[in-house]
Amino acid sequence: METVISKKLRSKIGTYSLVAGAAISMLSSCKKDKEDTNDPNIKETDLNPDIVLNPGSNNFLSSSIDFNNDGVVDVVVETGNYTYTYYGQTSSNAYANIFSNSGAEVLGNVESETVFGYTYTFDVVTPLASGSSIGVSQVTWMQDAYLGFKGTYGGANYSVGQFIGADRYVGVRFQFAGNTHYAWLQLALSADCKVLTVKAYAYNSIPNTPIEAGKI
Repeated sequence: METVISKKLRSKIGTYSLVAGAAISMLSSCKKDKEDTNDPNIKETDLNPDIVLNPGSNNFLSSSIDFNNDGVVDVVVETGNYTYTYYGQTSSNAYANIFSNSGAEVLGNVESETVFGYTYTFDVVTPLASGSSIGVSQVTWMQDAYLGFKGTYGGANYSVGQFIGADRYVGVRFQFAGNTHYAWLQLALSADCKVLTVKAYAYNSIPNTPIEAGKI
């Protein structure tokens, strides 16, 4: 004969099952909604581990980026440093730059720096915050540009570039099958401009369609 206690226990188990089922259903729904926020047209490569370019003294290192894995390098990032003595003056310099291949270009702007009364201009990469739009609305595209360039020259200090000591996104456009695709590249550059880290990159697989920096 079934006891009163066993009836109550069975009732409680049934109640717990209903509650647990509802909770699992709700969690599954939340998980599905989160997954659906990813755009299937955005093809991302999240590097794990990151690519860390740390060339050491008087050396350089580079890394090639192929956004859509078609076997064609789209851009190359590089960092290096060098020290030399000229007429008794020791100069120490460090740089990080990005240069394009096969018609690719990066969003950029022009900076100037004055040393010993002479003003020099540099093409530099425009740093983008997460969510910034990259697309046809931008008009200043460059094939080669500095992420950062700093050091001493004849005892004078100089510093150009807006990635120094920062973790930002680069806006890129590249060509594939006769079409333009927009992409982003996440880079971090050390404060001394000597270590460059490549973290992730992505592109919009739909031609001539904007992409937001950091969007996946």
